[in-house]
Amino acid sequence: MGSIFSLVLLGLIVFFLLRSFRAYAAALSASAEQLLVDLVQQRGEVTFDEAAEELRSSASQVAHVAEQAVAAGALAGAVDLSNQRVYSMAMLAKKQAQLASVVQAQGQVTMPDLSRELRAPESLIRQWLYQLVRRGRFSGYVDWQSDTVFSQERSQLQQRHTCPNCTAPLELVGQGIIGCTFCGAEIFI
Repeated sequence: MGSIFSLVLLGLIVFFLLRSFRAYAAALSASAEQLLVDLVQQRGEVTFDEAAEELRSSASQVAHVAEQAVAAGALAGAVDLSNQRVYSMAMLAKKQAQLASVVQAQGQVTMPDLSRELRAPESLIRQWLYQLVRRGRFSGYVDWQSDTVFSQERSQLQQRHTCPNCTAPLELVGQGIIGCTFCGAEIFI
């Protein structure tokens, strides 16, 4: 009978320890989430590595916490897994507007120059370009062979039947995007 009592007592101890551990883990997670939200709101953008250092965590844990914060609505922002960054919505809008402004002001800009100016990887700048095109906030074309983005008025591009880069025929690629059949340039209308 004493051994049954000991087993029941041990079971209760384990149960309450697990329950306490889960509560502790949830509190830690909530604390990490709030720290990350504060960090992103303060800086506008952070890399997973920067956040991991601040949170004394790993980059993969930061990714998980960031996705949870966005999904729960605690963070008005975006998680870019491929480039390992977290952005506030305000910073994301600012960077995209800056991208459109730089290209429109200069007429043409190389991707490496845009990358340096915006302090963002070229793959991310490419994503931003497509997002701007889908929202009708940018018109122009990209010569992917020379990695150069050109700004051009939408009306001029809509009248063209040939590539502004090489004069080859054009074909519809997707929403607001026409592609050159020869050089691979993409025209954004």
